[in-house]
Amino acid sequence: MWFKAALFCITKNTQPAKRQLHKKGVNIMYELVEVRENDIFTTSKIIAEGTNNRHNSVTAIIQKYEEDFKEFGTIRFVDLKSKNLQGGRPEKVYYLNEEQATLLMTYLRNNETVRKFKKNLVHQFYKMRRFLIEKQSKLWNDTRDANRENRLSETDVIKLLTQYAAKQGSKHSNKLYAVYTKLARNIVTGDRDNMNISELNNLTLVESIIKQTIEIDMSIGMHYKEIYKDCKERIVKFAEIAYLKQNDEKEEREKILYLNIKEEQNIWEQGYYKKGNLEFGIE
Repeated sequence: MWFKAALFCITKNTQPAKRQLHKKGVNIMYELVEVRENDIFTTSKIIAEGTNNRHNSVTAIIQKYEEDFKEFGTIRFVDLKSKNLQGGRPEKVYYLNEEQATLLMTYLRNNETVRKFKKNLVHQFYKMRRFLIEKQSKLWNDTRDANRENRLSETDVIKLLTQYAAKQGSKHSNKLYAVYTKLARNIVTGDRDNMNISELNNLTLVESIIKQTIEIDMSIGMHYKEIYKDCKERIVKFAEIAYLKQNDEKEEREKILYLNIKEEQNIWEQGYYKKGNLEFGIE
């Protein structure tokens, strides 16, 4: 079962090709670790990409020193189908726990790229361990329950907004759920069940702002497109308060937020909303 879950996770994104997404000069770092069966793992593929090594070179080290890695836990792996359309041998991707990943890093030739990646990986393992401890607390579970209830309340209001927008002539008002969900996630990203208490509280506040703004603006007869703009302006102001420029990470999140909000604004101004390969009008 563990291998099926892992295989689904990797095949869903068979090209994690670059762990950094370059968007208008902003580097967005993806997560380097993930939780599986209450333990934390990274993969041989992530380490290969992060250290600018060929994946088969990294897996060769694991295979050569297999007994060393077994001292720190079971060696887990999945076989990915070859990307070669004419067939080929499957690619073996290893899942490594913290000790195994640390051991592998000691076997790699050290340079500036490897050194920086080691540091990032250590930070993320530590951060995830702290989160797992936090997630077991009553406070986290109470916070998550409150967030769930608030989200249900928000979707009830958005349902009213879809009817309101339809009466004003919108042909795609049912898409407003996705529009407002994306708006909130421009501020607080990630899966709710993998957020810490602070992030859950911030998301609850953002969704509360959206809910209350929609209710007030509908009560005064505002056009549904103007309601969206009002919601956007209010949560941007909230973000300016919540993410004070105290360190580089928060500064970068503000840049990302600005770009996402700007992109969302352009979408509305052009009169359509795009998701995946689908486009639908906001009319």
